[in-house]
Amino acid sequence: MYSAAYLTDNNNSEIVEAKKKLILYCKYALCFTLRRCAGHDRQFQVLAAEEPLDAEERVIIETHHHQAHNLVWGWIIALWTSLYARKLLPGAEESLQNAIGACQDGRKATSLVDRYVNVQIPYEYYHLLILIAKL
Repeated sequence: MYSAAYLTDNNNSEIVEAKKKLILYCKYALCFTLRRCAGHDRQFQVLAAEEPLDAEERVIIETHHHQAHNLVWGWIIALWTSLYARKLLPGAEESLQNAIGACQDGRKATSLVDRYVNVQIPYEYYHLLILIAKL
């Protein structure tokens, strides 16, 4: 959501809509990440009721619900790329690279949470196994 600060022209309706979409997608990305943890499904239900996705987006999410968090990050990156392609992103390529870098960091964090939640062995052992595999 911090990256939306690159979009400063509040007089341009396309930029205003893009900011709204970015913020909505970021909320869903966080919600899908937390949803993987026990006890956070209610937050998703509240978000879906108050700020629903488009019908097409809902179908995609329902079809690929196991990878919903990755889908949303893909949508965020696609939106940034679209803004850049239409020359609506101030600062040109540097701003695009910064925004996409932030998105990639967010997606990596999402994947890390997913790994924590889905590991069947204690995380300390998992971490040790990864370290041994890298060595």
